[in-house]
Amino acid sequence: MSLSNVSSRLRAAREFAGLSGRALDRLASRPEGTAAIIEGRNAEGMRRHVAESYANVLGVELAWLMLGIGPLLAERPDLDPDCPEHLAEITTRVSVAVERARTQRVDAPVCELVPDLASAPLATGTGG
Repeated sequence: MSLSNVSSRLRAAREFAGLSGRALDRLASRPEGTAAIIEGRNAEGMRRHVAESYANVLGVELAWLMLGIGPLLAERPDLDPDCPEHLAEITTRVSVAVERARTQRVDAPVCELVPDLASAPLATGTGG
């Protein structure tokens, strides 16, 4: 598998997790379709805050996701996504990270689940 750019690395990590692009976007609190746009680019250039949200959900290292440097997983730097013998272990570890992210999302306050809610003005109409 070629992991030469951010698009291919995001796609690979998402596939290790067994997630659709929509599911990844929801867990990472990104607008629907963001992962698909990034994966379709075949180029570098994902913003850091976007990459951080995906890296946190997937349990992968930010430097690996953005730049392709360093290990995919900090706790197992020996695992190489280009090595077929390592894919099962990578898939397991990424899946565990995603389950942790799902659990955290369930426990998150509503204003974190809907980012614009925290700054939205309260309704002042009469509701009539």
